[in-house]
Amino acid sequence: MLDAHPTTMLGNPKKRAQFWVERRLEYFFDRHRPSFDAIFAYLVEGCTLKRPPHVPSEVFLEEV
Repeated sequence: MLDAHPTTMLGNPKKRAQFWVERRLEYFFDRHRPSFDAIFAYLVEGCTLKRPPHVPSEVFLEEV
């Protein structure tokens, strides 16, 4: 699903490689969680990108 967005951090294997935690065998993105969830849903589900109502505009824009 993420391969459809090769220019993004999540869709590009080289860009997301820096977030791989070998000892845990998982990716760890130290990001603002509600914003990350909205962005991830947009990329995976193809829905409309919407800022969660409780997230300040500045925070969401920085994450995007």
